Amino acid sequence: MVFGTLYTFPSDHPRSIGIKAVAKANNLELRIVQEPRIAEHLEVSELGKVPAFRGEDGLKLFECVAIAIYAAVDVTSHHLLHPPVGEQDIETKLHFDSALANPGDHE
Repeated sequence: MVFGTLYTFPSDHPRSIGIKAVAKANNLELRIVQEPRIAEHLEVSELGKVPAFRGEDGLKLFECVAIAIYAAVDVTSHHLLHPPVGEQDIETKLHFDSALANPGDHE
C-alpha cells in the first residue's frame, strides 16, 4: 500500500533525498511525482513548495524535515513536547544535511 505522494523535481533533488531514504528504510512505498506545480501538487502546497507530500490519510506537508520526520516516526506514539530518545538526533541530522545541501537557504 502506498504511504503517500511526494511532489518533487526530476532526479534526486537535495530536499527530497532524505525523505526517500527514510521511506525506504521504513519500507514505506512513496508515489513520486517529478513534475512540480501541477494542479494536484498545488492542492497540497498552494505556493508550489518542493518537496510537498500528501499522505494516504489526507495529511498535507511541505517542508522536507517535517515530511521525513512524519515518515520516520509512528505518528500514533509521537510526543510533540518531549520527543523519544534518539528522535532529536534524527532531527539534528536532517537539519544539518539540509543546510549542507542548500547553504544559501541558511544565510
